[in-house]
Amino acid sequence: MSVKTHLSFLKDMLYIAEISACGTISRAAEKNGIKASNLSKLIKDAEKEFSCHLFLRTNKGLIPTKTALEISQRADEICKLIEKSEDSFLQNGNNKPVLFYISEGLEIVDLNKVCQNAVLTENIKQADIIITTQKPDISDKMLCVHIKIGQNIMQNIWICGHQTPQTAPVITRLVLMFQH
Repeated sequence: MSVKTHLSFLKDMLYIAEISACGTISRAAEKNGIKASNLSKLIKDAEKEFSCHLFLRTNKGLIPTKTALEISQRADEICKLIEKSEDSFLQNGNNKPVLFYISEGLEIVDLNKVCQNAVLTENIKQADIIITTQKPDISDKMLCVHIKIGQNIMQNIWICGHQTPQTAPVITRLVLMFQH
């Protein structure tokens, strides 16, 4: 499986867990800043893929099935592992700045929530992580994920970075953030 496929599956797991916790699609969508219709489609697609219902629909909201609860539990375990890894690397003196190159026209609101030790650079060749709207000419040693965001107006986004213990969780968070 490719990185993009893994990330897409993880994103679906996280949304299923969020809906399970919130009890309704609209609350989960509002909490995550996405449209309820997109979240509803995600659930429909996931139910098709898994060949089972993930939620029982009632007047008062959604009740997660056994499968949805298992997915939620796994998503929680993965999130805890990511957080533990981040904490471990930061405590082991690997607290050097992560250099970000963000192309003109793009902005990441509150970059420090994505990466505590983020520093912007204007030199793409020095960057640990590159976020751009055009496919960058970069080293083969960098992981590069291409995302299309938007529905009526599409925007291509490339997120590229060196695969290190310090940058890998940051790249994962960025990809998930852009795929909302």
